[in-house]
Amino acid sequence: MKKTTSPTPLLHRLLAATLALFFLLSACQPLTPAEQTVEAQHQTEQASQPTPTRPAAPQPTPTRPSYLDLDLESLKGLTIRFWHPWTGSLAAEANRLVDEFNRTNVWGFQVQAVPTGGSTALFNQMEQTLRAENQRPHLVAAPADQVHLWQRKFNAVVSLDAYLNDAEWGMPVEEQAAYLPLFWQQDQVSGRQIAIPALRDAHLLAFNITWAKDLGFSQPPSTPKDFQEQVCAAAQARKQTSNDGTGGWITSSDPYVLLSWLNAFGWDGLDDLQQDQAQFNTPRSQEALAYLRGLFNRGCAWNSRLPDPYEYFANRQALAYSLTLSQASLQAETLERLQSKDQWMLLPYPAQSAGSVPSFFTSGDSYAMLVASPQEQLAAWLFMRWMSNPRSQASLAQAGGLLPVTTTAAEQMTPYARQHPGWQQAYDLIAAAQPAPNAAAWPYTSLVLSDAAWQTWQGEMDEEKLNQILAQIDLTLPEIYNLVP
Repeated sequence: MKKTTSPTPLLHRLLAATLALFFLLSACQPLTPAEQTVEAQHQTEQASQPTPTRPAAPQPTPTRPSYLDLDLESLKGLTIRFWHPWTGSLAAEANRLVDEFNRTNVWGFQVQAVPTGGSTALFNQMEQTLRAENQRPHLVAAPADQVHLWQRKFNAVVSLDAYLNDAEWGMPVEEQAAYLPLFWQQDQVSGRQIAIPALRDAHLLAFNITWAKDLGFSQPPSTPKDFQEQVCAAAQARKQTSNDGTGGWITSSDPYVLLSWLNAFGWDGLDDLQQDQAQFNTPRSQEALAYLRGLFNRGCAWNSRLPDPYEYFANRQALAYSLTLSQASLQAETLERLQSKDQWMLLPYPAQSAGSVPSFFTSGDSYAMLVASPQEQLAAWLFMRWMSNPRSQASLAQAGGLLPVTTTAAEQMTPYARQHPGWQQAYDLIAAAQPAPNAAAWPYTSLVLSDAAWQTWQGEMDEEKLNQILAQIDLTLPEIYNLVP
């Protein structure tokens, strides 16, 4: 008799947490677009077009949309609200750029920068604001998946194609061509440009080269087998001196880390993930989870007791750990503060499959315009275009230790690269990068993957229980997909 698969406590917890968040933040009817803006775009732009290998050259629309046929005098006196999630030096630089724009723009409108205090806070505030239909921002910096979700749920996002290609207000062909296709195409949905890339982060591995050489390894790991040998050697060396359970790789429950390891073992569900059809309980995924738990069981991977890994790494309590490029400067500062002489580097995740190469994911914020009056939309576009110039891009990227999204901005960061070798390593690896998912369900899917990753490191875990975690993911995700419009 065939067994039926029933929800387990983990599945109930995943469903409860995810669906509670969904209904708390988003249960609503789609908003009606203001004015005629989105409707006009649907009438004057093609609904679907092939994804270009490079950003498409600006082409004047056959009939210019009426919402672009405006008198510049009508922009004077407007205030454009710009919401962003940035904090610290990145927020300070954004404020400086906004102040500069307000002093120098010739159109007579002002931009008000509103820092929300982080990505989670911005997402929650946007959901609440779009549902209430009051005081929404005109422009927002957010990941493409969130922008996609807001368009699907609220019909609140303006397609940028007409603005990009307008003969008077558009972005020049050479500026569009300077965007790296990897980043530009990440902001496309069904052939429409729903946002313009602002900055990108990279999800990589920090690796201690000096310690690895002391352990007898002349090359950094490029396969999971290499990685296991080296982190296990580090854990064994640490055991002989301190026996505190550290030394190898610090575990992580970040969804991008889990995706990176699945990808390392040849999981081929990324395209399906974009279409809300991914299956995680596959032989390759099972192999990946068994590998990760095997590292943990052997003492080659360990759960950190502190939230920040920087001192662990500097004190040779971790040979490697997962980090983002934006964290690299903090790691460098910690090594210097603790007077460590060790050399370290940023690595992509190893690759198991024959013929494949190590890779990593990139994610980050993009500029998206929300539905407003034609005058407010044009003002928001003009500011967005100004923020996208190479000088503004480079200054923001330097402030956050992030990747610029155009080759022209990267050229302006040459002096910065000389002083920040980790940043240069990440930029040199861009050919091995993959874009983070931009599916509308990803804000919720990522929560499920994070919870599943956390489960991998808990309690007694055998092969059957690991496979059950993957099966639970597959049972949970359709419930989420059915709730996203």
